[in-house]
Amino acid sequence: MPSATPKKRQWRCYSGKKKRHTAKGQIVIDVNCRIICTAISTRTMHDFKLFKTSRLPIKKETKVSVDTGYLGITSLHPNTDIPKKKSKLHPLSMEDKIINKAKASLRIVVEHINAKIKTFKMLGEKYRNQQKTIWITL
Repeated sequence: MPSATPKKRQWRCYSGKKKRHTAKGQIVIDVNCRIICTAISTRTMHDFKLFKTSRLPIKKETKVSVDTGYLGITSLHPNTDIPKKKSKLHPLSMEDKIINKAKASLRIVVEHINAKIKTFKMLGEKYRNQQKTIWITL
């Protein structure tokens, strides 16, 4: 059961909506499903704002596949594959739906990695295992 009011120093990452200490995470993976880098925010932050503040070293010629939370990314990174959004007045055509489904099938790999990270609580908790000391003798 979460406490009603967290301590003063814990307000940075306390989510009043979820009544938990939460953090926003962003993970970049390559084609071989290896994690390249991560960016974490301890406060409420939009996906695109987290991308801008993290300053990830992504080359301009690298093809990036993102979801609709990164709508403004094409101004920063022109080689971006972003799905089209529908609106109430402008529904998607059948061709756009097929293209969005193909883009989602490529992005699902990232969602599987996110699920594994959440399952093993890699980013949510401190690393509590004993670190081995490496001795270097010259």
